[in-house]
Amino acid sequence: TRSTTTGRCHSQLCHQRSRALAWFLCCVCHLRSELIETGAQELRATTMNAQASSMLSRSGKKQVSWAPSSGAAGYQRAKRQRSFSCTRANATGGPGESQHPAALQRREALNLGLFTASAAYLRTCLDTGNVALADDLALFWGAANPPATYGATARTTKEFARYSFNYPEDWTEVPVNKVEKGTNGTDCRLKGALRAKEQVYIVVLQRLGEDLKGYKTTDIEKSLSGIAVADANLQDALAQTDNKVFVQREVNGQTFFDLDVEGQTPFLITLTNDGAGRFYAMFISATPKGFSEKKALYKKMRDSFRTFVIV
Repeated sequence: TRSTTTGRCHSQLCHQRSRALAWFLCCVCHLRSELIETGAQELRATTMNAQASSMLSRSGKKQVSWAPSSGAAGYQRAKRQRSFSCTRANATGGPGESQHPAALQRREALNLGLFTASAAYLRTCLDTGNVALADDLALFWGAANPPATYGATARTTKEFARYSFNYPEDWTEVPVNKVEKGTNGTDCRLKGALRAKEQVYIVVLQRLGEDLKGYKTTDIEKSLSGIAVADANLQDALAQTDNKVFVQREVNGQTFFDLDVEGQTPFLITLTNDGAGRFYAMFISATPKGFSEKKALYKKMRDSFRTFVIV
């Protein structure tokens, strides 16, 4: 039931995202074509005005050169001709003149339409009901492969998944080696930005499942210390944290224990038991700077973690 509900919600978010993105791109393409057409019309009008102004100016100069060099009548005629040429040029509008008010209003309206479309799209993305759309998150379905399997992907389909979580689409899966798989049961690992050293990895253990049915905090700390044996950064982070406060939360009747670890390598951790003998742990880490910038995103990833029991 949990897997069906999660899959349905994810499908709805993807559908909303596709509709919003298609509508936004359609508006942008339409406004772009309008701007191109308006710009072309203005360019043609400006070119024609410049040509007309140049022709009239050259015509005025020739008329002036043909005017008599002496006499009041010749002077007045040449003056009228120069005045007439300049008047026609200014009325037509040369390159230095400002654009027509109607054209400016049209351009401002199109720019306002593009801004409105962008704002509407962002408002749709940032809606609290569309978390996956806002952060551009994808859904990872994990297989919880046996300890003997390593070096391959842990990704599977929804029907065969034993756990799932949201992650940024630009993060890539890194194969788990033999030591990681055999020592602490690492099932999958995804990495993000190299500079921020972003990563998330899932640990799946079977032998601890029965021991944690009571969800005792002392058992959680003991299990976490055992998992940290294979991760030096996690060991250092836990050693630097004197007071470990686990926050307990319930999701669909399942208990999760969340722990925030500060230090040189901060961690967001959640621990849970699926009730069928499997113990799960999720670890999200990054550099202190990257952690402070994206802590809200990392918490959404942690809160999205779910486990499933295949009957």
